Amino acid sequence: MYVKQYLSKLINQSLNIHESEMVINNLVPPAQPEWGDVAFKTFQLASKLNLKPVELALSLEQKLNQNQEFKAKATGPYLNITFSTGFICNLVLDHVFNRPSPPPPPEPQPTVVIDFSSPNIAKPFGVGHLRSTVIGAALYRIFKYLGYKVIGINHLGDWGTNFGMILTGYEQEGENTTQLEQDGIKYSYQLYVRTHHKAEQDQEINNRAREWFNKLEQGDPKAIEIWKRFREFSIKKFKQTYQRLGIEFDHYTGESFYQHKTDEAIDFLQKKDLTEVDQGMLIVRLDQYDLPPLLLKKSDGSTLYATREIAAVLYRLDTFNPDLLLYVVGNPQELHFKQISAALDEAGIKIKEKLIHVKFGHILGMSTRKGTLVFLDDLIDEAVRRAKEKMQENKTISYSEREMDFISSKVGIGALVFNDLKTKRIKDIEFNWDRALSFEGESGPYLQYAHARIKSIIRKSSQIPRYQPDSVLDQLNQPEEKALALAISDFPMIIEQAAREYEPSVISRYLLDLASTFSKFYHSCQVVGSKPELLEARLCLIEGCRITLAKGLELLGIEPLNKM
Repeated sequence: MYVKQYLSKLINQSLNIHESEMVINNLVPPAQPEWGDVAFKTFQLASKLNLKPVELALSLEQKLNQNQEFKAKATGPYLNITFSTGFICNLVLDHVFNRPSPPPPPEPQPTVVIDFSSPNIAKPFGVGHLRSTVIGAALYRIFKYLGYKVIGINHLGDWGTNFGMILTGYEQEGENTTQLEQDGIKYSYQLYVRTHHKAEQDQEINNRAREWFNKLEQGDPKAIEIWKRFREFSIKKFKQTYQRLGIEFDHYTGESFYQHKTDEAIDFLQKKDLTEVDQGMLIVRLDQYDLPPLLLKKSDGSTLYATREIAAVLYRLDTFNPDLLLYVVGNPQELHFKQISAALDEAGIKIKEKLIHVKFGHILGMSTRKGTLVFLDDLIDEAVRRAKEKMQENKTISYSEREMDFISSKVGIGALVFNDLKTKRIKDIEFNWDRALSFEGESGPYLQYAHARIKSIIRKSSQIPRYQPDSVLDQLNQPEEKALALAISDFPMIIEQAAREYEPSVISRYLLDLASTFSKFYHSCQVVGSKPELLEARLCLIEGCRITLAKGLELLGIEPLNKM
């Protein structure tokens, strides 16, 4: 991006125009690598200037070749540009060392609300929530890095008929205070499973569960008191798991928070004359959108998830006034969000371009020694255990016990997170422990190792890398050095693309390419042991790579390691 900004400025100045965005969007890799470092497609700009593309390319060749730092060559409607290695390294590293932050966003500061993770209190906090959690957290960091005001919301599944079943079980069995306080999630789930199993044999238990949930909705003090205890200790356990993953939320406002706002939401839709009663149920018809009706109330008067969702959207629009409202939720909920958007559209709230369903596929093949029902904490424990085993296999590096525990924790968690984020989110992903924890290939540990390797080279040099003046960076003249500088230069554009597409995997693929480019440089260009000025220049270059790699890993939620 640094390179594209520079070229865009030159092209605009040479033509006396102000089309920076158009020029940047038409700077692409050359059709053949040997043709240059960057190519400019002239079609769009030529059309705007009422010129033929070939004529514009030839004109730019003549104007830009007055610059001594690169060579411009017109090839039909394309302008291919080749930089000197020293110049490109200076241009890129100046930005990395001296201007590391992205430019501020346009005023007023845009706001994005991100709804992610959202586990259910009465169900396992398992791998099914891992994708929403790490994708949403990555988007949170990406937008924050770009200067947005970001609000992260954990829309807990803390309301619904399943709580009727839990309260029935509580009534029958009493409270196991120790289990509840130690792990409210597992205790709630196990109580639910036991009671649900009994209900399959006894209809009276189902009836009692419905009675308990109706009491909850009506604000019965005893039902509310018991429910609050389950919620409190479940959130405590959730936060412990999130802390292990390095994730925080601005708000824990689950379905229960909106329960008392559902009447307002329904009243809002009724005043728009959108609701009707069908077989005792309150619905909003969406025939004109080719969608099934949106169900707001059951025949017994109880509300549904969709009712609370409508209330949540209205509350968030009113409270945060967001420019974007992102819901990081799996593919199966696509119909649900289409219905919500359509119902609000019918009510006059044009939210289609603002409410974005950031959907994703499933994780396949993930299990632990304890079986196929996988709690997220158990999965993290197993990832850390396996990472430690791999480290212990390496007899060439010694670790203190403290180092072993810290590094294995970060490697194990990094493996889980990167395995989730390395593929386009819409796809199902196949999980394989050996691939996820490999120090080679497409894995989190491979990227952490690349970062640690650069730190190791710098330590061996006994020098502190600093940004060097042109005279030092002019020592760089190898193709692998230029390739590494050009790879670093793409970082700002990659972050913007990831935000624009709500796609953290864009960063993952970039980091893999960057690490691969560094590896080629490392095997071709000696750093430690080279002549003093060349050593200074190459240390500056690899430090620029390390800074970029570290920031990319941090945006994904992976710890850059200094030793592995």
